[in-house]
Amino acid sequence: MDKGINPTNLFFFTVKQSSCRSILLHILSDLMTLREHFGYLNGLKYAWIGSACPALNTCLAVAPLLGIDVNYLCRCGGEPLTPSNLKELQDTDIPQYTAKIHEAASLEQALSDANVVSINNPVKVDIPMIMKTQIDKLAHENWVFFHLFPRKPDEVDEEIFINDKNLVWKSFANSKWICAAIVHYLLNSAVTYNVNNV
Repeated sequence: MDKGINPTNLFFFTVKQSSCRSILLHILSDLMTLREHFGYLNGLKYAWIGSACPALNTCLAVAPLLGIDVNYLCRCGGEPLTPSNLKELQDTDIPQYTAKIHEAASLEQALSDANVVSINNPVKVDIPMIMKTQIDKLAHENWVFFHLFPRKPDEVDEEIFINDKNLVWKSFANSKWICAAIVHYLLNSAVTYNVNNV
């Protein structure tokens, strides 16, 4: 993480966004799972494929601050769709939001050398079923997989879900530890934080 970024400020910066635009617990669980799996976060390449939703908004707000490059591929009616918070993030003048967030022009570009492949309802946004063979060919050899539920049968091939690279269940298990850590920190902190002043 960048030395100039206070973890508490990072937490409250993301919480300040309205709850309908972000889902912090989910993304923090994914990030904890990635840290456990790889041993680091800085330098990872994250491919988001699917709809522009609160999970993507939160990923864009947090992942670049931890040194993760995010390539997103979002479509609506076949046309590119910009995440709702992207301009707001880039207007903060935090350089990571310009340097580490990229819109992919194609599935191939999104997956190129990705360490993390996160998929959310690609059929809804005109992206055909994603096959493990595609990811194996295009992503980094050490790629891992996340998915937002509910899962639909025509989104990704079953081989991805039954593969050791699927970290979905591990991330769900980690969410309880994220909750416990946040509650512990807030209850034991000597300072009371006002979200509106962060």
